Amino acid sequence: MTWRSWEPPVENELSETIPLDGPWRFRLGNAPESTIIVPGAWEAQRDDRRTDGPARYRRTVRIPDAWLAGGRIR
Repeated sequence: MTWRSWEPPVENELSETIPLDGPWRFRLGNAPESTIIVPGAWEAQRDDRRTDGPARYRRTVRIPDAWLAGGRIR
């Protein structure tokens, strides 16, 4: 198996999901926030090769109202 053919296990194929891949807001240390594509290596998506400081990812996700009635979202 190569890394390209690997897919994560699916707990329940019938469950609704929200894909989290795509654009995310990203900040490394005190640098200005920028947009990167996830999944992907942030080092390859930025001109700044600085690697110190905490990496912060941020994205807004709308949770369907029907999900909130169930109590627990995983």
